[in-house]
Amino acid sequence: MPAGSLSFEAWVRYTGQWGSVVAGGPYALEIRDVGAHFSATYGEGQTAFDLQGTRPITDGAWHHLVATVDDATKVATLFVDGMVDASSAVTGYVYASSYAYIGPAPATLDEVAIYPTALTPGQILRHSEGRYSPGGGTGQVGYVVAANPAIEPRATVLHVAGVAIPVTQAARHCIDVSPSTLSLD
Repeated sequence: MPAGSLSFEAWVRYTGQWGSVVAGGPYALEIRDVGAHFSATYGEGQTAFDLQGTRPITDGAWHHLVATVDDATKVATLFVDGMVDASSAVTGYVYASSYAYIGPAPATLDEVAIYPTALTPGQILRHSEGRYSPGGGTGQVGYVVAANPAIEPRATVLHVAGVAIPVTQAARHCIDVSPSTLSLD
C-alpha cells in the first residue's frame, strides 16, 4: 500500500448484501446499503474520513468505482460511474504500509487496481467510459509469441475489442498474422 496519495479502482456487479471491494491498511472501499462506501481510520480508531455514496449500485449492472485520497489537497473522493458521489476533507495522519486485500465482496469484481497517486477526474471518466466504448478506429496491437521450436505449426485466435484475429506460427519460428492491419470501424 502506498503512503500518501492513492486510488482504488474496480468494476463491480452487485450480487449480495454488503462487503469489502478493496481494503488495505486503514482504507476500505466497500459496498454498503445501496451504494459505495470509502473510509479510513488512524490512531486509536479515529476516523480520517467516512464517505457513503448515494448513487445506487445494487441493480445487478456493472458499475465503475474509484476512491481517491489526494495527499496534497487532503481530500478523499468517491466516484461512481465516472462521477463524484461523495467527497470529504481528510483529518489526521493516515499511514498506509500494509498489504491490500480484494474482497470478499457481495459482487463480481473486475479490473481491480491500486494506484500510488490520486487519479484525476478526467482519468477516472476515461476509465469509466472505456468499458462501454463501442471501439472504432485503427491501430497496432502488440503481443508476444514464444518461439516455436517444434516441427508442427500452431495456431490461435487473439480477441481484441470483440474482433477475432487468427494467428498462425509455422514450424521453426515463422509467424503469420492475418489481417496485418486491424480496423475496428
